[in-house]
Parts: sequence; C-alpha cells; structure tokens
Amino acid sequence: MLFRKQMKRAGIGVALVALALSMAGCGGAENQAPPAARSEAGQTTQRAVEKAINLAPLAQVAASSEFKEYGRFGADQVKDEGAGEWASAGEKAGAWVKLSWDFPVIAQRVELEDRPNPQERVTAGHLAFSDSASTVAVQTLPDEGIPLSIAFTPRRIRWIRFVVESVSTGTINIGLRRFRVFGAKAEPLGASAKTP
Repeated sequence: MLFRKQMKRAGIGVALVALALSMAGCGGAENQAPPAARSEAGQTTQRAVEKAINLAPLAQVAASSEFKEYGRFGADQVKDEGAGEWASAGEKAGAWVKLSWDFPVIAQRVELEDRPNPQERVTAGHLAFSDSASTVAVQTLPDEGIPLSIAFTPRRIRWIRFVVESVSTGTINIGLRRFRVFGAKAEPLGASAKTP
C-alpha cells in the first residue's frame, strides 16, 4: 500500500512539471512576433521594387519660390510631362522643391532634369526624406534635357525634397524641368501578415 501511494505522488509531480513546461512554452510563443509581421517591411519594399511607377503625378508640389511671369514656371511643372518647368524667383544655392503624398509610398529611385536654359544649371544638391535625417547626394545635372537617375535603398516616405547646393556661374533663377520619383504606394502596415 505504501509503495502504491509513493508511485501515485511521483506521477502527480511529473504531471505538474509537464504542465508548467507547457505553459512556459505557450507564453514564449505569444511574446514572439509572427514571421509574416517580422518580415513585413522587407516584403513591402520588394513589391515596390518589382512594380515601380512614377509617383510624381500623384504628389502635391511645394517650392522655396516660383518665378511668376509667363505662367509656365510654377513648381507643379516638375511633375508634368509638358513643356513647362520650375524656375525659382531669383534663387541659387538653397532653392528647393518638394513632392508630398497623402499616403505613404515606397520610393527607390529619382530622376532629375535640369532646366533647358544652359545658363541655369544645378552643379550639386541633395535629396532629403520624411523618414530620416539622412540625405542622398546629387551630382551635376546634365544639359540638354538628359535626366540624372539617382537610386537609393527603398524607403517608406510621405515626402521627398530636392535641395540645390551649388549652381553654375551666371545662374539667375535656378530650377528643374522634371522631378520623377519611382516606386509604389505602400501597403498598410500589417497587410502582409493577413491571410486572404
């Protein structure tokens, strides 16, 4: 009889230890992010790379200044594919133009075209982004309407700004002809973790 009681108690002890280990395992799993959620940022960025479009036509445009005469030098001209262009009002280094969206986008590449006027030339600048204090350097823009392509690590942003740092001698109203941003609309956070 004594032997049976000892075995019964030992069995209860083993069961309690197994239950405790099982509960600890469940708690650990709850504290881990689901695999889809952990890799969400990478997946969203990859989709943008594969389906890149020009996002500029969907953006609102702002600039440090605009040359008001003749009606074709407004900042909005940089996102269109017509004959217009953006010209600042007597600015040189320090002039800027900014594209903003009402929704987040994944941007991966920019194309900049200088003004067709050979006397107005950007010789250096940088790109700034809403997601970070880091910038991307921009070299001298080619003449004759040839776009300069600037690729960077895909990033989720709400706006991007081009800032002029230096200009050619003789520049009066620095500006841009085109400001294209290639990428895709960003999916809502958590979308990749959902099942259809």
